[in-house]
Amino acid sequence: MSSIHPTVELGPGVLLGEEVVIEKDCSIGPYVVIEGDTHIGQGNRIDSFAVIGAEPQDHKFQGGGKLRIGRHNRIREHCTIHRGHLTEGGTILGDHNNFFTGVHIGHDCRVGDHNLIANLTMLAGHCEIGSYANISGHAGFHQFCKVGDHVMISGMSAVRQDIPPYCMVMGDPARAVGINRIGLERKGWSKEQIYLLKDAYRRFRNGKEPDLENPYCRELIEFQKSSERGMIRFGSVK
Repeated sequence: MSSIHPTVELGPGVLLGEEVVIEKDCSIGPYVVIEGDTHIGQGNRIDSFAVIGAEPQDHKFQGGGKLRIGRHNRIREHCTIHRGHLTEGGTILGDHNNFFTGVHIGHDCRVGDHNLIANLTMLAGHCEIGSYANISGHAGFHQFCKVGDHVMISGMSAVRQDIPPYCMVMGDPARAVGINRIGLERKGWSKEQIYLLKDAYRRFRNGKEPDLENPYCRELIEFQKSSERGMIRFGSVK
């Protein structure tokens, strides 16, 4: 049986599967469909006609799978978020994310916290998005792509390889055109931090020996080691 906290607001025409759990203070808009083994944390708002926890679009799917959504996310109209079935955790979304109209999150994806993912962005299965990313509309992601923290991705970008943290990215195929300096400054980064980050990326781009005293050099090295699809090309560092 589904478990819906009494504080949850349900709009007309909402359809809930038998395994659905929705915690307190959530708002579910008209004609939303939530199915499968789906657990929705406190304070989420899901707008009309979204489909949450549906079967994966994967020919290997043979039933089961789960979706875990954190707290205080905004999921706008017509979003589709599919449950995972090939990893132990399934599809996992963190806290305080904003998914604009028509976003698709494929099976077994991982999304961190405080991300803004704009209209009609599409994440294929097994993608990983860090935290504080800003992804503009119509961006598309190949399966198994990994995106680091504080990344900004331009609209209609085609992401086929991994994007390390702090980059500003655009194009088809997506490439780094600098660091996300303005976004980081707005989050309170100091001039000294920006300088160290620029130095780390220049060393990385130009094939110079990394400065292991620089924490951002160490972070880039660790990200590169964890990359399975290889990393996007780098332009100039601004």
